[in-house]
Amino acid sequence: MEKSYTLTKLDSRAIFLMVTIISKVGIKQFAESFRKDNLQKLVTQNLEQMATAPTLSVVENAADLDEDGIEDLEDLDLDEAEKSENLEEAVGFDFIIELIGIVLENIPKCEKDVYKLLAHCSDLTAKQISALPADEFVTMIGDFIRMPGFESFIKAALKLLSNPMKG
Repeated sequence: MEKSYTLTKLDSRAIFLMVTIISKVGIKQFAESFRKDNLQKLVTQNLEQMATAPTLSVVENAADLDEDGIEDLEDLDLDEAEKSENLEEAVGFDFIIELIGIVLENIPKCEKDVYKLLAHCSDLTAKQISALPADEFVTMIGDFIRMPGFESFIKAALKLLSNPMKG
């Protein structure tokens, strides 16, 4: 696919546009998700689910199956490391789903700001960017994220957002 845009250098104005986007995406909700009591709630919910949910396992001996073809769960003996790993995976998955939900809930609030930022950092106008085919728009966002200096750009934007007085 031939690109209809050229990305340029990230500059100080782009930082302010990014701060606007980050704040609209729900940075306060993200911070709330990272609070210890919220993480503890996810752990507790997953422990409760793990305690009551049947566990699937590989059956090596058909004699271990009951009449429904389900292995007797009492004979399963997961060691503590496996239980801990399962819990970490479940909590991590739930946490990621929560963060994705926050982004999806808030992303429409910053649509025009995304167009402005991309227009500022490219040779297209915001109106042209909003009219791009979906696949090219997604490619443009990916190219923007991979621009040289993007990581330090994001760090600067987050630093400004988290404590504008320190800078």
